[in-house]
Amino acid sequence: MWKKYLTILFVFCFLLTGCEKRDENTENMDQSFMEKIINKTDSDTLDKPKDNLLPEDFFNSEGFEDKDFANFCLSSIYDSPKNVDLEELFYNGFGLEIDASDRNFIEKQKVDMDFDIIKLPATEMDRILKKYFGITLEESNWVGIQNFYHNTDENIYYLVHSDSHQWCINVLDQYIDEEGNINMIYSKLGGNERYRAVVKKEGENYIFHSNQLYTASIQ
Repeated sequence: MWKKYLTILFVFCFLLTGCEKRDENTENMDQSFMEKIINKTDSDTLDKPKDNLLPEDFFNSEGFEDKDFANFCLSSIYDSPKNVDLEELFYNGFGLEIDASDRNFIEKQKVDMDFDIIKLPATEMDRILKKYFGITLEESNWVGIQNFYHNTDENIYYLVHSDSHQWCINVLDQYIDEEGNINMIYSKLGGNERYRAVVKKEGENYIFHSNQLYTASIQ
């Protein structure tokens, strides 16, 4: 008889031990799962669809096509589209030929005619500003406009200088912030300073909101 009771007692202890182990394993699994949630970084939870980031070929350093102006959107520091430096943005111009009327106007400004004359029709400037900044000349704060010569009769602006600029950059990181803006961290080739450009895709265009020095560390 005592053997029967001993067998029952053994089975009961085995079942009790198994339940305790199961509870312990379940608790460990739950704890492990919670730790994964708690320890998740922003980069783990932030959705970064590649088609919402800047295309790899978005920036170009040569030429006069519209796409080349993306580089010049990084040529000055600004906290809003209205404060972009117009001289830096349009420094290389559109590659338009200069005719006799252009030269006659510039000669009247008493500038050195040995320098290059950059012809900038206001309509073309508006088109680029609208495409990359969502504003027109009239809506800007006219930063850098004092360095232009304006033919009011033709509504053409001119820059006169002896060189051209190239803006080659090294993209260090890209991420999408809480407001859906693309944040691009980059440096200029040959430079040590880092910058952050904030851009938002609107339709087919990428609108630059700001371009400023970036001092935080990159994760």
